[in-house]
Amino acid sequence: MLKRIFFFVIVLAANCLLVRTSFARPLLGIGAIIGTTTGFTAKYIQDRQTAYDGDIGWGDTDNYRIIADRLWPKAHFFKVNDQWIGSYWGLGGRVRDRGNNHAASSQNGIELGPRVMGGLNYVIPHYRVEVFGELGLVMDVVPATDADLEIGLGGRYYF
Repeated sequence: MLKRIFFFVIVLAANCLLVRTSFARPLLGIGAIIGTTTGFTAKYIQDRQTAYDGDIGWGDTDNYRIIADRLWPKAHFFKVNDQWIGSYWGLGGRVRDRGNNHAASSQNGIELGPRVMGGLNYVIPHYRVEVFGELGLVMDVVPATDADLEIGLGGRYYF
């Protein structure tokens, strides 16, 4: 199943690149993230007020994690040495498969829950590269109620 998910993400990214029309700013960023989730990340910028991001990877005790969020960015949050640092917040969800790693534990199988998150990002001028750090709170509701705090650092290249 994980191979199918990775294949789907690659095909989706390739289609986005092929269908892309000429806009003044980059729309699709693909990169890597490390932290609570370590793996691949993508961000689609719809307009100045809306973006979507997703991560696919793994965590400490997971077979895989899939995260998707709708973002509300603010491009000019604060200034450092004449460079603007942006911010964003978002709402989304997380699916995580813990498999059967803990034989005598309730921490097995699929977990699903909503997620609220926020972060800071910096776009490196003229290179179409974004570096970011984010913090998210997930409230798992399936199979039982549990809360997780997630952190991540990463980077994306925009096409």
